Amino acid sequence: MNRREFFIKVWNTLISIWKKWIRPILLIGIIFLFVKFIFKAIVENGSERVVVIVAFVIGLVILTAHLMKIFFNSFTKKLNSILPESIKFWLRILSKILNYISPVIFGIIIYHFWNENSIKTVIILSLLLVYKIGEIIKEEKLATT
Repeated sequence: MNRREFFIKVWNTLISIWKKWIRPILLIGIIFLFVKFIFKAIVENGSERVVVIVAFVIGLVILTAHLMKIFFNSFTKKLNSILPESIKFWLRILSKILNYISPVIFGIIIYHFWNENSIKTVIILSLLLVYKIGEIIKEEKLATT
């Protein structure tokens, strides 16, 4: 056995120890500490409680968005199979128009809330605006290639 074979054997042994013992114990410990933190944060008053509530709300919003996406994808597929081709053509045109108008509408809404000094809403809508513009740019790059 040369050095290379010895190194490979030791490495494989370390990987198997990591996969069979260390990683599961580490994950169980992390889950335990996480549940303990969540329980203490909810029971006691403090900034941790706010963080946990915000994290749960964000998680629920993301989950709701994914479920709505699944529902609307299946709904639009069924609707597209029923509609005639001429209506599909006009729907595609309307979709493209709305894709280009939506950043302008977001900008108008941001300006309105900026005048009312609602900073939280401005930040959220600005993030949505940046996301929407990035999505349009990505679609245009795919369309040109």
